[in-house]
Amino acid sequence: TKSPSEIETVYTLGYVPEGYELESFEIDEYKTTAETVFTNDKMKLVFYQYILDGRTLLDNENSNYQYVYVGDIKVAMTEKNGKTSLFWNTDEYAFAIDIHNDVLEKEFGEIISSIEKKN
Repeated sequence: TKSPSEIETVYTLGYVPEGYELESFEIDEYKTTAETVFTNDKMKLVFYQYILDGRTLLDNENSNYQYVYVGDIKVAMTEKNGKTSLFWNTDEYAFAIDIHNDVLEKEFGEIISSIEKKN
């Protein structure tokens, strides 16, 4: 099966850390990127969904870069300037999360495994 050339099924996070609320959701005009922003008082959690043909830039320069596993999902994780970025993909889409380091690392797995289809 070929991955979609535009976002056909939109995903969202079923779990966000306590205190975070949905602030905005947007799909770009080409339907290749969806961005969902959650905020608490002063921090943002941004969840991205991309088509697999899209190009995402993994900034591993001057950052701490490693792979972690969430179940059987291989996740690339970078840390830079007090922010952690997580990158992974399925057969359909690529995903990324930018999150402040105040969120406990043990919650990353809970966030990633909570992804669900948006209604």
